[in-house]
Amino acid sequence: MVITGKKIPVPGETVSGGTFLMNPGGKGANQAVAVARLSAKKGACVFIAKVSDERIRFAWMNPRDGTMSDWTVVQRTARMSFDPPTPGELLDWVLVIEGV
Repeated sequence: MVITGKKIPVPGETVSGGTFLMNPGGKGANQAVAVARLSAKKGACVFIAKVSDERIRFAWMNPRDGTMSDWTVVQRTARMSFDPPTPGELLDWVLVIEGV
């Protein structure tokens, strides 16, 4: 379900909605939003069971302008925590992880 609006509300603000649409979405979209909100405030805790490499590398991508942080190589553990470069409201980041 999507309701269009004239602007993105600031935290705590209520805005009037516009057109109502029913679109496909569901699980994948819900997970993407949950991860974005989690990492924006508190960092991300990731279970990395599917990466078989002993070491991984990760970087943060800024979706607002496409820039990437420097890649960091670390030893893989089953559960790892990652903190975004600048945590806070409306500062979304995309965490990119790959095996080395």
